[in-house]
Amino acid sequence: MTITLDIPYHSRQDLGAIAERFLRDHGVWGTIPVPIEDIIDLQMGIDIFPIPGLLHDLDIDAFIYSDFSCIAVDEFIYDHRANRRRFSLAHEIAHAVLHRDVFSEISFTEIDEYKHFVTHIDATDFDWLEWQGYSFGAQVLVPTLFLRKEFELAKAKAEKVGISLAESWHFAGDYICIDLARTFEVSPAVIAKRIQYSKILSLPPEDE
Repeated sequence: MTITLDIPYHSRQDLGAIAERFLRDHGVWGTIPVPIEDIIDLQMGIDIFPIPGLLHDLDIDAFIYSDFSCIAVDEFIYDHRANRRRFSLAHEIAHAVLHRDVFSEISFTEIDEYKHFVTHIDATDFDWLEWQGYSFGAQVLVPTLFLRKEFELAKAKAEKVGISLAESWHFAGDYICIDLARTFEVSPAVIAKRIQYSKILSLPPEDE
């Protein structure tokens, strides 16, 4: 039987405002990198629990229990992929912030129960849940206001060593994204998407 859920609508702009409120409520607005693990563990009282083989068996990095008591994270990612772990945690905590009423309708606190959920949920509902989780997580870890400030610093740093966006969009863009990824402790791909969606930098012409 297909599981259907009544998922609230949130635009990307809505999620940015909710992410800012989340950071302010936890006293870390302006703290970069965002201490997402401390927020989840120490402030929200949600356990972070590594599980061997989660990525291999279910093709997922992490999932949050439907009672919000714990976030399970693939053990290898937990131990060896710090930036990916941070993003996975920010993504999963989105469900506690955005989907508390939705998750109250279901129950999973074990891998088999979660597997049953993801294999029976309506595909559109699942995609919507995941998109909101991704967008919220990205805006929690890389808030637009501070991304704009750090982007200008990274751009100036690049220009000091002769790397100009005007002369080489792709090379300079990659250089800046890698620099900002270190600042925010996320992947360069997350930075690139945040730059694009925040309209900080236009995409290059098609012939470049």
